[in-house]
Amino acid sequence: MASATFLFDGQPVPWSTTDVTDLETQLGVDLPPDYREYILTTGSGPIFERVVPGTNDNGVVREIYSRERIDGMREAESGYFEWVPTRYLPVVAGSGGNLCVGLKGDVRGKVCWADFDLAEETLDGGESSESIMKPIAGSWTELIAAINGWQLV
Repeated sequence: MASATFLFDGQPVPWSTTDVTDLETQLGVDLPPDYREYILTTGSGPIFERVVPGTNDNGVVREIYSRERIDGMREAESGYFEWVPTRYLPVVAGSGGNLCVGLKGDVRGKVCWADFDLAEETLDGGESSESIMKPIAGSWTELIAAINGWQLV
């Protein structure tokens, strides 16, 4: 897989093997192989902001989450994270939502946009719903190959 460091606004920070295996243990599932390889070899950090296609310019990505950021959001008592069904893991921060990688079942390995604007309009409290999940790419590899074609902010 290409490293795609050109995506980052600064130097990405690779995850340690311990970070990855600890997260997988917490989740009770292995991360999709291409996402796992990417965070181990390329890493996470701020990226050049881009508009997520199909969001009417309301969705903008800005950071591939570090392990610490994922832990912080998972431990928060309330927040946007709770709208995302548990078979997804939010992995890219954005305005208006998050990009999430599928962990289980028919969404495993796929990348979806969790539309937090839609969640605010349609969901009550801390419930989660598939209705806010919009397919973006068939895999992390497809996402990384396509993202540089997305409109810069």
